[in-house]
Amino acid sequence: MSSELQTNLDNISATLNRLITLSTKIINHTELPYVSLQYIQSSATQYIDTGIKPNPTIDIEITFKHTGSNTSYWDRAFGQNQSAGNAKYQLEAVGVPSWKVGLNGVTANISMNARNQFEKFKLKGNGQYYLNDVLKGNLNTSTTNNYNIWLFRGYDRYSYIAVSRARLWQDNILVRDLIPVKRKSDNAICMYDLITDTFFTNAGSGTFIAGPEI
Repeated sequence: MSSELQTNLDNISATLNRLITLSTKIINHTELPYVSLQYIQSSATQYIDTGIKPNPTIDIEITFKHTGSNTSYWDRAFGQNQSAGNAKYQLEAVGVPSWKVGLNGVTANISMNARNQFEKFKLKGNGQYYLNDVLKGNLNTSTTNNYNIWLFRGYDRYSYIAVSRARLWQDNILVRDLIPVKRKSDNAICMYDLITDTFFTNAGSGTFIAGPEI
């Protein structure tokens, strides 16, 4: 059996297991611990720490909208700690409608309509990057470092960003599937990982803005 086929089978198995768990909760009338939201939005003080460090086998996909002003440049949809700066791993607003993707110090500009609508951007660990599932370019590099990947922030810059979903893969296996939620126990606005059944709360200050409930 080829490694690609095995990976696909593993992904299908993981998805089926999550569906079985969710179906069991519904059948048994088990209440979910959260209310799903269309998105959560930052106001330049909040961010999410994914707990994942980049390497050539890590892929990230984020569906987001830029909610800052037309002059809110340098906002990051995702990034890392200050010590991992110099465009080691980031997606950064550099104009309207221009964004800059950076990996291992190599950068490229990409045009997207994130000021007016949610856009889905994906960066693979090998340097390929996609917009709405269409390959747009290849940075032809990769990186490995010890700084966690953040959403809504990159080292010295917080952001005005709304995120409706974020996913990360390792070796083509989905390891994070983050959805925006309101936690029922304390009404915290945060993200919930469907893979680990874990809440990922604000690692910054202030409070995320909640989008409409689903």
